[in-house]
Amino acid sequence: MPNKTYIALDRSTRRWWFFASLILVQFLIPPFAYKNFELSAWGDITGYVLKHALILKLDDVYWIFQSLTFISILLLFLFRNRIRMIFTLFVGFIYIMCAVFQSIATGSKYEFSIILINLLMFLMVAGVWIWEAFYQKNNFSLINITLWRIVLILLALFAFWRPETATNWNPVNIFSSNSAISFCSITPVYIAILLLFYPEINLVVLRITSSVGLIIAIYNTVLKLLLGNSNTYWSGVLHLPLLILSVIGIILSLKRINKKIKERELLQN
Repeated sequence: MPNKTYIALDRSTRRWWFFASLILVQFLIPPFAYKNFELSAWGDITGYVLKHALILKLDDVYWIFQSLTFISILLLFLFRNRIRMIFTLFVGFIYIMCAVFQSIATGSKYEFSIILINLLMFLMVAGVWIWEAFYQKNNFSLINITLWRIVLILLALFAFWRPETATNWNPVNIFSSNSAISFCSITPVYIAILLLFYPEINLVVLRITSSVGLIIAIYNTVLKLLLGNSNTYWSGVLHLPLLILSVIGIILSLKRINKKIKERELLQN
């Protein structure tokens, strides 16, 4: 049964309509506001949630999530497949945190507001990671080190570090920021990890994570770099790793796994 589920998900997420539907729903699902909701205020509600999201109220515990993320990644590389279920469940938990704390805001203007499309997309990413925790298709036994993968790791580190300005690279920011529970900062890290073990990974997880990452990256890079101003330019630069790794993740997830790996999977299943 698990193998049939994977085959069905793999086939459906390869279709053009999967990507088209992800784009289409961006224009069909409006944000929610408990008070003062008007459809014409779509953009204002979205902007309000981003500026007043619940994640901004967790600054006293950022260091906990930053530390746990570091520890989980370190343990993954030390123990590999022996802890892949724990690691993958942790990633799913992180994406649930992103969904709840980045998509919801409270305040006097709207009282309670939600960017519904972000909430749903982040929960979808969380769902496939949690599914993978029990399916365990990812094989973390062999790391594939190549030059292009090293470059991607550096990009992921840049996204996680998230320097405040182009000239302020204070290492303390790695532990004091909220990048561990911020979708745009943590997703390049998890995509980079999957690509380190590619192609013996769950391509569905890579494809869905990268697809949602690409949509969010377009909002935060193209719009801020091309249509923004000097105040938003650096924010656009910070989202370039998400854009680059998401594009690479989608492309590689659509490639067919070679015959040797397919034969090995058949034996395992």
